[in-house]
Amino acid sequence: ISACEKGVEWQWALTLLAAMSHDVIEPNAISYNATLSAFEKCAQWEWALALLSTMFHALIKPTCISYNALISACEKCAEWQWALVLLAAMDNAVFAPNTISYSAAISACEKDAKWQWAIALLASLCQAVNEPNTVCYNAAISACERDAEWQQALALLTTMGWSGIEADAISYKMVVGACGKGAEWQWALALLTIAGRAVISPDAACYDAAISACERVLSRRSPSFCSVPLLNLAIHGMV
Repeated sequence: ISACEKGVEWQWALTLLAAMSHDVIEPNAISYNATLSAFEKCAQWEWALALLSTMFHALIKPTCISYNALISACEKCAEWQWALVLLAAMDNAVFAPNTISYSAAISACEKDAKWQWAIALLASLCQAVNEPNTVCYNAAISACERDAEWQQALALLTTMGWSGIEADAISYKMVVGACGKGAEWQWALALLTIAGRAVISPDAACYDAAISACERVLSRRSPSFCSVPLLNLAIHGMV
């Protein structure tokens, strides 16, 4: 079953799991978890939920790995409501959600631009024993970027610095993108400068977002309004 999981052959994994019962070999949590992981890798969230129900009927207790695989399967299909339900179910179980659980749930919210939920989950993670990581913050920032919530994205980036969590190129790209959608050209350009000073090389998408921020207000201001900051960036070798 593990081989099928690694080969992304979820149908075969399910077939082998069913064959174990016919051969009088009782499947255990490890067997089920391997099958759930196969479903997760193939984004088969409905099958994964059905298998969880089967585990309960077979009196096999799901583990943290079981729930993490399920939440990740939901995340891949942007099924954020189910991701939240499963995360809450973990709180009611004998084990608490870990960073992987929260990260997958936050990513599920991000895919549907549910930035309020993403931020709420991040706050819950901060209050828990597990420390949020760069991946968790980036998912929450991306959720804000999708809905042009540039203030929230900027606040999350600032919180990363206060918490000692290192922002990467993806962090800056998402915040610059949020500023671009909000026509906040000053912040977009400032973030490019900060990223350069932090030895983080902004990629083409970062610059595209900053340029987009300038373009959004060109119709309302003088065409040369952002030429000076852009020129300063060019002089310092950032463009």
